[in-house]
Amino acid sequence: MANIIYTLMNRDTPLCDFIIEGEGELELCKIVKAISPLPFWCEPLSTWVANRSSAKHRSHVNRILELCGGKTKSGFIALTHCLSLTDTLWVKSDHENVTWKDVNLYENKFDEVISKLSFDGNGLFGMQMSTTSPELTTDGAYDKCWLNEDDGIHLIKTGSTGARNAGLEPYGEVLASQVFEKICDSVKYTFRKFDGRVVSDCKIFTSQKLGYKPVSIFLKNGVKYGLPETLEIYRELNCEDAFRRMVVADCITLNSDRHFGNFGFLVNNETFERTGINPCFDFNMAFVPLSEEGFDFGRRADGTELNFDEYLSKRGPVIGSDYVAPARAILTPEIKKCVEEIRETTLTIPCDERFSEKRLSQMNMIKNVQCERILGFDAKWKF
Repeated sequence: MANIIYTLMNRDTPLCDFIIEGEGELELCKIVKAISPLPFWCEPLSTWVANRSSAKHRSHVNRILELCGGKTKSGFIALTHCLSLTDTLWVKSDHENVTWKDVNLYENKFDEVISKLSFDGNGLFGMQMSTTSPELTTDGAYDKCWLNEDDGIHLIKTGSTGARNAGLEPYGEVLASQVFEKICDSVKYTFRKFDGRVVSDCKIFTSQKLGYKPVSIFLKNGVKYGLPETLEIYRELNCEDAFRRMVVADCITLNSDRHFGNFGFLVNNETFERTGINPCFDFNMAFVPLSEEGFDFGRRADGTELNFDEYLSKRGPVIGSDYVAPARAILTPEIKKCVEEIRETTLTIPCDERFSEKRLSQMNMIKNVQCERILGFDAKWKF
């Protein structure tokens, strides 16, 4: 493939030409012509291309790439053009006569075959697939797929499978969304069924003008970032209040998965400059979806009471020491009013055999206790 010259593009603007040297694990993207300045997250280019693939997290996507020759850098570029719904960067070869309008994911219909396969893996063999799909460059561990709906692009995401207590993540995500919308700018998740499975559904928050970059790429190497260091990053961009609100909402919903890859900044896709904090998203580990009554909360079979605080202490947040202290430390009078309103709000979701009315009541109780503890009261669990 050494005779192929690739061009990294931002929409229809070329940024650099490069070739791929070596084979397999030793493939290296080598820039042969610099045209325009690259955003720093594209360097080194080999790492950027490798990181465009979501296969390391989802088995169905990994299998699609294997079947279509997309496990090498050259194969991945040929299959996907490195297109993503997080920005407007892409790659084409000198053998192609294509433009941004021809291939971009914002305007072209997705390949429904890839969407279906990335969601459940059924029918992986013998399928013909086009490259117009965001599935192969969408990160995250849970089965998901993008859909072209009448009102725009939607992401649907299912829950875990296999274990007795699996599959409750979409319910918690929808409930958490009702909390977040009361306190901060956030993505709205709704409940639906797709292909016979319960999923959470949300609209895309990026566009051809605004992309998304996680805060992780803006962190200094060798520095351990806690709550005060991360708050300072957002203070410098005049969006400190929005970050505070996210932290409080995560504490209210017991969101154990707010890591440095699922919050960050909206980015101007033309200038690559940060414009502000992104709408909060990714709540599927909120409201303890893997917890079971009789094992993790409530009472054991012998009638003894389980210690739910002990359960939470083993599944604490990524940012902060627990689910109360960070929120108390970061609370402002304005955010306090939101917490008081959330305490008086009843969360709702369609219940079924997997997620009962009793569990919904328990999640509302958890929300209320968290609000009261954040407000300074000595509230107790009432399972």
